[in-house]
Amino acid sequence: MATPRANNATIETISRQAEQFNSSNNLKKNSNFTYHKQQVMQDKIQPENSQQQAQNEQQPVQKKPKASQPKGGIIAKQRPIVRDSKPTIQAKHSPIVKDRKPTIQAKQRPVSKGAQNGKAKETFKLGKNENTCLEEQSEESTIKGDTTYIDSLKARIDQLIRRNNERIERDQRTIANLEARGRDETRAARRARARITRNETQNVGLSKVLDEIKVLENSTQTYNITTGNDAGNEGNSGAATFNFQTGAVDIKLGSNLSGNEALAIFAHELKHAYQFEIGELSFVQGDRGGAASLHDLVDELAGYERSRLLELPTRASTNTLDEVKNSRYSNGTPGPYTNLPMESQSTQTSFALRKFSATDYVLTDDDKAFLQAYVNAIKEAIRIKGVTYQPNN
Repeated sequence: MATPRANNATIETISRQAEQFNSSNNLKKNSNFTYHKQQVMQDKIQPENSQQQAQNEQQPVQKKPKASQPKGGIIAKQRPIVRDSKPTIQAKHSPIVKDRKPTIQAKQRPVSKGAQNGKAKETFKLGKNENTCLEEQSEESTIKGDTTYIDSLKARIDQLIRRNNERIERDQRTIANLEARGRDETRAARRARARITRNETQNVGLSKVLDEIKVLENSTQTYNITTGNDAGNEGNSGAATFNFQTGAVDIKLGSNLSGNEALAIFAHELKHAYQFEIGELSFVQGDRGGAASLHDLVDELAGYERSRLLELPTRASTNTLDEVKNSRYSNGTPGPYTNLPMESQSTQTSFALRKFSATDYVLTDDDKAFLQAYVNAIKEAIRIKGVTYQPNN
């Protein structure tokens, strides 16, 4: 049987159906390929995640500790604590001159132990054949009597030291300004340096006076200040003597003295008291007459220099040993120093006493007996190594 021929319309319809069929098969293949690829990736990742999960399950989970908080509040951020530190206040400093010594500060007046504890010093009564060995340390100041002069002297020293320190600082600023302008070798700079040296030297001397007062206050020897005496045959003089009845060194001030003049005489006589304390001066018993063996012009010159150091009125013509030797009273009569030796006399220079005054020498009982016999013979009071010896015959 012959096959019938298809017309054009039928052919176009069949072609369209074929194209739709092919297109549908291609889409299905692509979808299957994408699905298969995703499935492979999931299969690959899943074992790794499972392995990681297994490791995590084996390790215990560490919890982060919570910060402890006080009840009812929030902990503030604390600053680190620095121990043993004090805040420092930066002060304005004046320019400092190179190669200068620091200024001396005025010393505070110490309060004696006796004044703090209310204890009185033990008194020593001497028998006829006993020596004056005051070796026990006193618990309070051994300066007795009118001690207002001691207070006035300390106040005077403090005042001068503070004044000098202010002057030194002012001159240091002056020199620093001159150096900054390249004028450190000018006349003004040299004068400022000279003033600084002068004020520093005076401060050293004033500080030494305070040290000497402290030695006398802590001594076992009593120093008694009395006023209203016509010492030296005048009411405007002073004297330092040894009281052979009480065993005290009496510092006497004339009845007509007052103000800075009285303070000048007191400073002079207090210097003699210190000289006795360290063995540079001795006191003669009144009935013997003449000068004590350890009294010399050097002692007196030191007394006048003490008054000048404190800028107190003193005799004008007492700047050298010769001037002191030839000095006179205000009425024109010769002064008391005419017969005094020029050379320094002390327990350190005396032939009979220097052995006992050596720093490393320790006095034995035989030595003390010899010293007692010695002062009995010469009728003087002397002090060696903190022990006072006076005649007891």
